[in-house]
Amino acid sequence: MGRQKVFVDCDDVLFDFNKLLFEVLNAGKTAEAEGRGEEWVDIRREDVPAGVFAHEVFGYTRDQIRSLYDAWGPRGMDAYMEVIDGAVEGITKLSEKYDVELATVRSNEACVYLGPVLEEHFGDSFAMYHFLGGGSKVEAARIEGNVVAIIDDQQRNLEDIRVGDGMRGILFTRHWN
Repeated sequence: MGRQKVFVDCDDVLFDFNKLLFEVLNAGKTAEAEGRGEEWVDIRREDVPAGVFAHEVFGYTRDQIRSLYDAWGPRGMDAYMEVIDGAVEGITKLSEKYDVELATVRSNEACVYLGPVLEEHFGDSFAMYHFLGGGSKVEAARIEGNVVAIIDDQQRNLEDIRVGDGMRGILFTRHWN
């Protein structure tokens, strides 16, 4: 029997994606407001309840957010994301005992930008990367036979992880200790 698998979400588990995303979206709204001669008051991530996504708060569609994201140039925003404290050590420790696999809803094209960032920070700690193109990380974990999934606290489907298939979900709250 092989080693047990652990599926790890990327954004807001390994990298502080939402911090950077809120900076980008607030900058976009500031520019729009200034164009109208108005002032924009930044929305802070900590003021947004868990389970509420950025596009809902800022009134942008996902396509509009993607275009803001793409405007960051050939390496995208991924090159500017901060690693969450303890993530490198946590993944390194997990990889000593488990097959750690990354899961992200980003498309396969994103691996061109995200892959080098992951390798820069985490080396060869991941047994596999899964770029799901918007698919369900939970369903992918089930299909792959993973028994533990670590996802960020924005996920609305944690209850789905707790039931059936012998899976166990760990709701990550930005602390690796």
